[in-house]
Amino acid sequence: MMKKVLVIDDNVSFLKQISALLEDSYDLFLAKSGVMGLKIGAQEKPDLVLLDVEMPEMDGFAVIARLKGDPCLSSIPVIFLTGNHDEATKDRALESGGEDLLAKPVEKGLLISRIEFCIGRPESRDQGQT
Repeated sequence: MMKKVLVIDDNVSFLKQISALLEDSYDLFLAKSGVMGLKIGAQEKPDLVLLDVEMPEMDGFAVIARLKGDPCLSSIPVIFLTGNHDEATKDRALESGGEDLLAKPVEKGLLISRIEFCIGRPESRDQGQT
Protein backbone atom coordinates (compact mmCIF):
# COMPACT_ATOMS: atom_id res chain seq x y z
CA MET A 1 0.00 0.00 0.00
CA MET A 2 1.40 3.37 -1.04
CA LYS A 3 1.96 6.06 1.57
CA LYS A 4 -0.38 9.06 1.42
CA VAL A 5 1.12 12.49 0.79
CA LEU A 6 -0.97 15.65 0.94
CA VAL A 7 0.41 18.61 -1.03
CA ILE A 8 -0.98 22.05 -0.13
CA ASP A 9 0.05 24.87 -2.47
CA ASP A 10 -1.90 27.69 -4.13
CA ASN A 11 0.20 27.47 -7.32
CA VAL A 12 -1.53 25.04 -9.70
CA SER A 13 1.51 24.65 -11.94
CA PHE A 14 3.61 23.72 -8.89
CA LEU A 15 0.99 21.15 -7.85
CA LYS A 16 1.24 19.63 -11.35
CA GLN A 17 5.05 19.58 -11.11
CA ILE A 18 5.02 17.88 -7.69
CA SER A 19 2.39 15.44 -8.92
CA ALA A 20 4.59 14.47 -11.87
CA LEU A 21 7.56 13.94 -9.54
CA LEU A 22 5.75 11.87 -6.92
CA GLU A 23 2.70 10.19 -8.47
CA ASP A 24 4.52 6.89 -9.10
CA SER A 25 5.78 6.64 -5.52
CA TYR A 26 2.92 7.93 -3.35
CA ASP A 27 -0.85 8.18 -3.14
CA LEU A 28 -1.14 11.95 -3.67
CA PHE A 29 -3.82 14.37 -2.53
CA LEU A 30 -3.59 17.93 -3.86
CA ALA A 31 -5.09 21.04 -2.29
CA LYS A 32 -5.02 24.60 -3.69
CA SER A 33 -5.63 26.27 -0.31
CA GLY A 34 -5.00 25.78 3.37
CA VAL A 35 -8.72 25.34 4.07
CA MET A 36 -9.02 22.65 1.39
CA GLY A 37 -5.86 20.98 2.68
CA LEU A 38 -7.19 20.80 6.23
CA LYS A 39 -10.42 19.20 4.99
CA ILE A 40 -8.52 16.62 2.94
CA GLY A 41 -6.14 15.99 5.84
CA ALA A 42 -9.01 15.27 8.22
CA GLN A 43 -10.60 12.86 5.73
CA GLU A 44 -7.50 11.05 4.45
CA LYS A 45 -5.09 11.14 7.43
CA PRO A 46 -1.98 11.41 5.20
CA ASP A 47 1.38 10.02 6.19
CA LEU A 48 3.03 13.36 5.37
CA VAL A 49 2.11 16.91 4.32
CA LEU A 50 4.08 19.05 1.85
CA LEU A 51 3.06 22.61 2.69
CA ASP A 52 3.64 25.91 0.91
CA VAL A 53 4.61 28.77 3.23
CA GLU A 54 3.11 31.68 1.29
CA MET A 55 -0.57 31.31 0.37
CA PRO A 56 -3.46 33.77 0.38
CA GLU A 57 -6.13 33.62 3.11
CA MET A 58 -4.36 30.98 5.23
CA ASP A 59 -0.57 30.72 5.01
CA GLY A 60 1.43 27.61 5.79
CA PHE A 61 2.08 28.68 9.38
CA ALA A 62 -1.67 28.97 10.06
CA VAL A 63 -2.22 25.56 8.45
CA ILE A 64 0.45 23.82 10.53
CA ALA A 65 -0.91 25.42 13.70
CA ARG A 66 -4.31 23.86 12.93
CA LEU A 67 -2.75 20.49 12.06
CA LYS A 68 -0.64 20.39 15.24
CA GLY A 69 -3.66 21.49 17.30
CA ASP A 70 -5.79 18.56 16.13
CA PRO A 71 -5.09 15.37 18.13
CA CYS A 72 -5.92 13.20 15.09
CA LEU A 73 -3.48 15.06 12.82
CA SER A 74 -0.81 16.40 15.17
CA SER A 75 1.73 13.63 14.58
CA ILE A 76 1.69 13.92 10.79
CA PRO A 77 5.11 15.20 9.65
CA VAL A 78 5.12 18.43 7.64
CA ILE A 79 7.75 19.55 5.15
CA PHE A 80 7.49 23.19 4.15
CA LEU A 81 8.18 24.20 0.54
CA THR A 82 8.96 27.81 -0.29
CA GLY A 83 10.49 30.19 -2.76
CA ASN A 84 11.59 32.29 0.22
CA HIS A 85 15.10 31.18 1.20
CA ASP A 86 15.82 33.41 4.20
CA GLU A 87 16.88 32.07 7.61
CA ALA A 88 13.95 33.68 9.45
CA THR A 89 11.47 31.67 7.34
CA LYS A 90 13.43 28.45 7.92
CA ASP A 91 13.61 29.10 11.67
CA ARG A 92 9.88 29.84 11.84
CA ALA A 93 9.07 26.69 9.83
CA LEU A 94 11.02 24.49 12.23
CA GLU A 95 9.74 26.27 15.35
CA SER A 96 6.15 25.81 14.18
CA GLY A 97 6.57 22.03 14.07
CA GLY A 98 7.79 21.47 10.53
CA GLU A 99 10.32 18.72 9.91
CA ASP A 100 12.15 20.61 7.19
CA LEU A 101 11.96 23.49 4.74
CA LEU A 102 12.93 22.92 1.12
CA ALA A 103 13.48 25.66 -1.45
CA LYS A 104 11.47 25.70 -4.66
CA PRO A 105 12.08 24.46 -7.25
CA VAL A 106 12.76 21.24 -5.40
CA GLU A 107 14.90 18.46 -6.84
CA LYS A 108 13.16 15.07 -7.04
CA GLY A 109 15.86 13.00 -5.31
CA LEU A 110 16.13 15.40 -2.38
CA LEU A 111 12.35 15.62 -2.00
CA ILE A 112 11.88 11.85 -2.00
CA SER A 113 14.74 11.31 0.45
CA ARG A 114 13.26 13.90 2.86
CA ILE A 115 9.78 12.35 2.54
CA GLU A 116 11.15 8.87 3.18
CA PHE A 117 13.16 10.08 6.17
CA CYS A 118 10.09 11.68 7.74
CA ILE A 119 7.69 8.83 6.97
CA GLY A 120 10.20 6.25 8.15
CA ARG A 121 10.47 7.61 11.69
CA PRO A 122 8.70 5.42 14.27
CA GLU A 123 6.48 8.22 15.63
CA SER A 124 5.10 8.98 12.15
CA ARG A 125 4.34 5.30 11.53
CA ASP A 126 2.25 5.16 14.71
CA GLN A 127 0.01 8.08 13.72
CA GLY A 128 -2.05 6.09 11.24
CA GLN A 129 -3.22 3.63 13.87
CA THR A 130 -5.51 5.83 15.99
